[in-house]
Amino acid sequence: MKSTLHFVASACAAAVIFCAPEIASAKGKQTPTPSPTAAASVSATVARSRAIPFRGQVLSVDIAAKTFSVGKRTFHVTDQTVITDNGAPARISDIVPVEAVTGSYWKRDGGMLEAKTVKIGAKTPEAKPTPNESPK
Repeated sequence: MKSTLHFVASACAAAVIFCAPEIASAKGKQTPTPSPTAAASVSATVARSRAIPFRGQVLSVDIAAKTFSVGKRTFHVTDQTVITDNGAPARISDIVPVEAVTGSYWKRDGGMLEAKTVKIGAKTPEAKPTPNESPK
């Protein structure tokens, strides 16, 4: 019993000796709190990292301004925009009014909608296999 009490007392003393400098140094340190502007820029970066999907019919195309409108939204086409027509590479001149398009875009500063991908043409449904007729 006496040796167990001696062992526990020694362990507690060692813990205090080794941990006291860490506790004392932690009291003097202040952890920096993130500023609201830093948090806003991080959330804006996260929001921009994922493209937003869109689909609909093209209402108008402005080749000179490199824009096209779908519904109430106007999308800007850049050099990084990937445009395809039924899987083949295409250009902004291939986008015509009343054409069905799908794709994705990023919302940039100032509210500009930058097209990331544009797929021209409606998605064609795949033909379903017909069940074989059994002989009667």
